[in-house]
Amino acid sequence: MKRQIEYNSRFRILKGGKISLVVSALLAGSTMSFAAPSGGSVTSGSATINQNGSITTINQSTNKASINWQDFSIGKTETVNFVQPSAQSVTLNRVVGTTQSLIEGAMNANGQVFLLNPNGVLFANGAQVNVGGLVASTLNLSDANFQAGNYTFEGNSQNSIINMGTITANNGYVAMMGKHVANKGTIVATMGNVQMASGEKISLNLNGNSLVKLTIDQGTMDALVENKGLIKADGGQVYLTTQALNTILDGMVNNTGIIEAQTLNDVTGKVILFAHGGTANIGGTIDASAPNDGNGGFIETSGDKVKIDDRARIITKANQGISGTWLIDPVDFTIAASGGDMTGTTLTTNLANGNVIIQSSQGRNGTDGNINVNDRISWNTNTLTLEAYQHININAIMRATGTAGLVLITDSTNQSNGGHVFIGIDYSTGAFKGSIDLASTSSININGTAYTIINSLGAEGSTTGTDLQGINGNLSGNYVLGSNIDAADTANTWSAAGFNPIGSSSSYFAGIFNGLGHTISNLLIDRSTTSYIGLFGGTMGAKIESVGLINADITGRSYVGGLVGFATNSNQIINSYITGSVASTANPTFYIGGLVGYNRSSSLIFNSYSTADVTVSHGESVGGLVGVNDGSGIMESYSTGDVTASNNYVGGLVGWNKNAAYISSSYSTGDVTAAHTAGGLVGNSDGSSIANSYSTGNVTAAGLVGGLVGQVRSGEIVNSYSIGTVVGTETYIGGFAGYGAGIGTNSFWNSDTSGQSSNGLAGSTVIGKTTSEMKSLATFNSTTPAWDIVEDSSLSNGYPQLRWTKSGLNAGTSVWVIGGARPTPLTRPHYDITTIVNSTAVTPPIPRVIAPIAPKPTQAQIKTTELLQTMMPKGDTYRGSYNLVGTTDGNAPVQTVSMDQLQSAALTQGVGEIRVPLGNGSVVDLINGGVTLPKGVSQEFYVVATNRT
Repeated sequence: MKRQIEYNSRFRILKGGKISLVVSALLAGSTMSFAAPSGGSVTSGSATINQNGSITTINQSTNKASINWQDFSIGKTETVNFVQPSAQSVTLNRVVGTTQSLIEGAMNANGQVFLLNPNGVLFANGAQVNVGGLVASTLNLSDANFQAGNYTFEGNSQNSIINMGTITANNGYVAMMGKHVANKGTIVATMGNVQMASGEKISLNLNGNSLVKLTIDQGTMDALVENKGLIKADGGQVYLTTQALNTILDGMVNNTGIIEAQTLNDVTGKVILFAHGGTANIGGTIDASAPNDGNGGFIETSGDKVKIDDRARIITKANQGISGTWLIDPVDFTIAASGGDMTGTTLTTNLANGNVIIQSSQGRNGTDGNINVNDRISWNTNTLTLEAYQHININAIMRATGTAGLVLITDSTNQSNGGHVFIGIDYSTGAFKGSIDLASTSSININGTAYTIINSLGAEGSTTGTDLQGINGNLSGNYVLGSNIDAADTANTWSAAGFNPIGSSSSYFAGIFNGLGHTISNLLIDRSTTSYIGLFGGTMGAKIESVGLINADITGRSYVGGLVGFATNSNQIINSYITGSVASTANPTFYIGGLVGYNRSSSLIFNSYSTADVTVSHGESVGGLVGVNDGSGIMESYSTGDVTASNNYVGGLVGWNKNAAYISSSYSTGDVTAAHTAGGLVGNSDGSSIANSYSTGNVTAAGLVGGLVGQVRSGEIVNSYSIGTVVGTETYIGGFAGYGAGIGTNSFWNSDTSGQSSNGLAGSTVIGKTTSEMKSLATFNSTTPAWDIVEDSSLSNGYPQLRWTKSGLNAGTSVWVIGGARPTPLTRPHYDITTIVNSTAVTPPIPRVIAPIAPKPTQAQIKTTELLQTMMPKGDTYRGSYNLVGTTDGNAPVQTVSMDQLQSAALTQGVGEIRVPLGNGSVVDLINGGVTLPKGVSQEFYVVATNRT
């Protein structure tokens, strides 16, 4: 006797419209005990079907044969044997009836078996399948294509392929294909191939009894492939994949079980979990290690999104050979303690099990192809590779010790997208958010360049090329700081002159120096009669980045800067800073800056700053950040130190900006004191440009004094402002500029705080504004064109700030942000919740809690659809969540709810969710405006606010 047992797919609607699949099977203890395949008819090739008791035998005499079955199921006590000419032979079993295939017993074949059933296939717990190769699918394959070797399977069945039993195909393959494919049992294909795929059109490339390739030609909506059991293919391959049909219902590949493809007989294993256009959720254990001989294998987990569970263990380690690699290949990837794609702890754990590559790629709109490290990582063996389509952003500590290696690659596809390794800076403190700590025994390679790791100051006069002072021994080398360096010995035990600058006027440093987020503290250079002074005296075409000088004390004659004295020939200084002091006491002296003395010939300073006070006794061309910016650029940089000089061309940021130089999105806040030609931002701007910049410091000089620029000989100033006090004793004193023949456009100065009512830039559109006007968005939107500025209520009301200094704000890509108006305070009426209506058939089904309805409705009215429809919000201005308390019987309220309580709920509850404690102690959730009950309660309750006090 045969009894039909149906199993079905249930769907759970998740947040954001996602759907999760829950598969259930109603399998009674005695069901299917005597089930066997029935209604078989050979449609191509030659085969016979014989049933003898509980055994069904298919004898096949041709290499290929296809059979249509009304039902193909195997009961617990049943066995189906396929007797085929060879291991290369294939039998296609196609179910044309309406029942699912439930395999509870045994199926054996010396060759390959295709089982195609659009109603679904379940290999139940206890099922035993031993074959040379197996295809189980809800897709169809025509006899013509089958006989021609064109293995292209098609169909749109919504049913599932599930294994809960044991399937064995050693030296062969197992392919499970359909909309939803799951393994909850055991699949073994030693030296073989296991493939699980979701799609509506899938092609197989078979070579004998080997599955060479599986290709999803057409995806499917809500695709799902998951492993919760054991898949074992030592010396072989495992491939789990989906192809999303569109961007709304992405596919998913999930693993919470064990996948093993260890090296066997020197043949490495390969495991690929690939959710094309979807999400790969990686948990459980994936093992492609080499526990005995040989090298480790390869594991890939890919998708638009890849989420790594904290308990995931990915192993490619080789005990006696070379460890293999785990590739993580999403669009964007964030390593974070919470809210990211993987924690630093999980990555740390798995780096002990093999090499790891995280490779981001270009994806859909709204993705950047960046890799973000926001959680601490540490490892002492194997290599971590971060390969980003665009940027690598490091905002936490990465620590490589022992023989650990680190490879960083940006702009991986050579798109010239500006890809870079950025060590984050916390602009509230000025400190680096992260760093890359490297032992001298570890290794690092950035964009194809290997680096020497510097971890010590070195001895006075060192030229070893392996310590900081010793870089003078190889000025064309490439160096990184592997740790912070305390240079206090330069003041305590070295000669009075202290540190000898790296490079000079005759021997420039021309290599790369990357601090990797580290600092050099207490550096002393006291060489008052020598020029080209700084940590680097002279650089040519060099690149210096991500290094901080803390409490530096730098003194020289001319061409003096805390970091670099003289930079030329497309030199780059990125993401670097100095605190301390920079000075020159010689007479005469020229070109002194807090960070750089002279920036020349298409050189660039980006995302860098100086808080150092700059003091020059007898010199000119002095700036808080740069002394002279000559034909070069300064972007997204600032200075906060005071600048004092006894001569001309003195600015809070730059002393002299000349020869088509530019300053963009930068600012200064320090006070400026000079003899002549001084500005809060720039002393003298000559044939150059200033855009989207500002100064707040006070400026004092005899003449040619301006809040932003002392003198503008020519060039342009756009979208900039100044607010400092301007004091001069001679002529050409202006709130914005002292004097100028250049052009000022859409710019402002504070006429209240500057003490000046005029602007020295004749004929320009630079306007004096009051303090209140300078803090109003309307001022900056009134220009033509308007400033690229947005209002943000999270900022205090104040002057415009540069967007790059406020990276935590949701302000898009605007250049400026300004404090916005605070939300209108909520009024504080009291609401009495008097009625909770029980209704099971209401349109719309989930009304919201809204303002009072007047007059108070009757119970009969409340139960009508018409009145409930009127309860939908119209112009409801109340923000946040509501925390409401009521009764279940329509009597007096348990509690009166004040607006204070509503505001508190808005802060403590998730957006759009309100918890409503009822009088009987049960809890309901208001989700997206509707009241739904907790698990176990089947009613819907509607809360009506009926009077206001």
